[in-house]
Amino acid sequence: MSKKTKKEKIIAAYRKQLRHLRESQPVLPIKKDSPVVVAKVVTQPKQTLPNYFFVDFKKSLIFIVLIIALEIALYFVKLLK
Repeated sequence: MSKKTKKEKIIAAYRKQLRHLRESQPVLPIKKDSPVVVAKVVTQPKQTLPNYFFVDFKKSLIFIVLIIALEIALYFVKLLK
């Protein structure tokens, strides 16, 4: 059997602590006379793309255009030589 790595040891310690915390908490009895809760349907508004998407998109397009212009310029410089 292989040795445990440091991460595996940490995860095992966390699992052990979690198990002890669950065992130490008292279990409350469920009351049967509790009223019935009706679930409400929450409609989420239409999500739009965040503003930073368009800012990053614009920067990317500018960067791509500059690279293509550089490639074209290098091509013509090579033709002149």
